[in-house]
Amino acid sequence: MFRFILIHGVLTVGVSGALLSQLIIHMTGNGSSTFGIVDSLVVFSFSGAVWGFFMWRERELNRKFPKRKTSNRKIFGIK
Repeated sequence: MFRFILIHGVLTVGVSGALLSQLIIHMTGNGSSTFGIVDSLVVFSFSGAVWGFFMWRERELNRKFPKRKTSNRKIFGIK
């Protein structure tokens, strides 16, 4: 669980989101400081960890209770 959250949440979503947001702020000319980069890394990493936890939980639930495969034909009554 910890490894999944760290890799997929914090590093993939959090850090990349922080770097992307700071790049956009810098490119638009609103200014970027070292303190802003540190703040965005902390906030985005935390939100990435939360996102990673929910994705891990969803993955584990899908493993325990796999979804039934239903065709769209059955749902819409098409033969």
